[in-house]
Amino acid sequence: MAYLGNTPALSYTSFAKQDFTTSATTSYTLDNPVANANELALFINFVRQEPTTAYSASGTSLTLTEATSASDDMYAIFLGKAIQTVTPPSGSVTNAMLVDNAVTNAKIADGAIDNAALSSGSFSNITGVGTLGDTSIDGSVIINESGADKDFRVEGDGDTDLLFVDASADRVGISTNSPGRTLDIAGQLRTTQSASGSQSSPNFEVNGGGYSGFHYLDTEAYYIGQNSQARNLRIYSGNNSGDGVNLSPNGNSWGTYSDERLKKDITDLTNGLDKISAIRPVNFKYKTDADDYRNRIGIIAQSLVGQVDEALDQTKRTSDDDTLYYNVRYQDLIPVLVKALQETKTEIDNLKTRIQTLENN
Repeated sequence: MAYLGNTPALSYTSFAKQDFTTSATTSYTLDNPVANANELALFINFVRQEPTTAYSASGTSLTLTEATSASDDMYAIFLGKAIQTVTPPSGSVTNAMLVDNAVTNAKIADGAIDNAALSSGSFSNITGVGTLGDTSIDGSVIINESGADKDFRVEGDGDTDLLFVDASADRVGISTNSPGRTLDIAGQLRTTQSASGSQSSPNFEVNGGGYSGFHYLDTEAYYIGQNSQARNLRIYSGNNSGDGVNLSPNGNSWGTYSDERLKKDITDLTNGLDKISAIRPVNFKYKTDADDYRNRIGIIAQSLVGQVDEALDQTKRTSDDDTLYYNVRYQDLIPVLVKALQETKTEIDNLKTRIQTLENN
């Protein structure tokens, strides 16, 4: 069929239907007005009635030639109220009928897609802002593939920032929305593995500078180490990473920097013997030890007060105990012991000289 202008759109036609509640009467009211009986198809007990013979109609009035009964089934189809539309019937549009990216956010009404609609089938390229309920996704998921400066957040039951991705800083926060490192955890961290750890399979590994540091557990011990033969393992406390103690590669004892070039205000120790004589070495048990625990050996810290204060610190044992307790840095007593030995040797040498003089006389 020839036509002018654009290709006519394929249209769909539907007709309005009215069901009646029947009774012993010949008069009924129509939902939609009609011009005459020919604009109406009337069915009584599923048999179509002849217009103008079995009934007449005008406006919203319907008049039958014979009265109905309450048991009759009667309905009408409005032939004069055909509705044409380019909207296809529900369920008639398949994926093959949709061009890629044809359906945009603006064309989807709020709440039109519920969880049931997402529970089967597949979907991709979802953009915009909204809320997604319980959904199972079987396949890869890419968020922010374009690299836009858009943060990503997962909220927990009681934590609004259980997982937070700071797009502008390329950082991830756990329980924080302002991560200060590539991964910033505001809370507790635990790693668990069923098998014993090892250097090749540690619980925690740090890589950098061409070598690695390891933390791991096995059935015998807790290990802290590094795999470089040219670097030390260092532990420090304070704001100077150059201080602290060092374990050299393959070493089995800790060392501290004692180079003269690092020191100032140098004076020689004196009275080493007097200091050592004031120290009180003891056998003991801690009050928290079991009665059958082996004896310990150590020094009563108070005996060092005023003698070797340089080897003493005062700290709290726990955060909920305000008492300050002495702790002894036993390694710092070594110089005092060396000085005492030197003084002892000097006294011995002097005694030898005096004895030799007396014997010669």
